[in-house]
Amino acid sequence: MKLEEKILVSGSTFTSLESDSFIIGNVLPPPTPRNLVASNITSSAAFLSWETNVNVTNLSTFDIFDDSKVIKSVNGVTSATIDGLTPETTYNLTVRAKNVQGDLSEFSNKVKITTLK
Repeated sequence: MKLEEKILVSGSTFTSLESDSFIIGNVLPPPTPRNLVASNITSSAAFLSWETNVNVTNLSTFDIFDDSKVIKSVNGVTSATIDGLTPETTYNLTVRAKNVQGDLSEFSNKVKITTLK
């Protein structure tokens, strides 16, 4: 049976055509970002990309960490440019997903970069 009605679940609307099933109540934490890769490293920026095993929506937030400090958060995407880095500095970067309920994933793999001169 296909319903064309909109339903409000956990602060988000969707039609029944978008999902065959859903859970009301506690949901599982978001999946752990994996295969974190850094590229296009300059003296003040780096591009990061990662994968997940689910479709990413605007309700998915990814926090990017240098060691234990969040340096950037992005919504609904699996890549980001990190600006404002210091030249000739080493960063230990990881990513962690967060859903609208505040549930946290495990951290991604760590990527160590050093910005250019």
